[in-house]
Amino acid sequence: MTLLKNEKNDKGQYVLEFKVEKEIFDAAVDKEYRKEVKNINVPGFRKGKAPRSVIERMYGKGAFYEGAFNAILPDAYEAAAKESGLDIVGQPEFDVV
Repeated sequence: MTLLKNEKNDKGQYVLEFKVEKEIFDAAVDKEYRKEVKNINVPGFRKGKAPRSVIERMYGKGAFYEGAFNAILPDAYEAAAKESGLDIVGQPEFDVV
């Protein structure tokens, strides 16, 4: 995780922008695939035995992105908050860029 921006906006809130390395995200996507593949039914394959490329062709390249994002976001946010030195008192709002 790399903290890119730490600034105060006009509403008195801080904006933290951080980046998660590609290797970490790819590992999370692979982990999400292994977790979800057993629940996916693809014609021509036994349940849970479809290759990732076939599943991504059917459901789109980002089929496992949401689960991977939800898995890595809490740790990345915590690291960014700690690096920024801010005392967080409310619930954050996230925008994926």
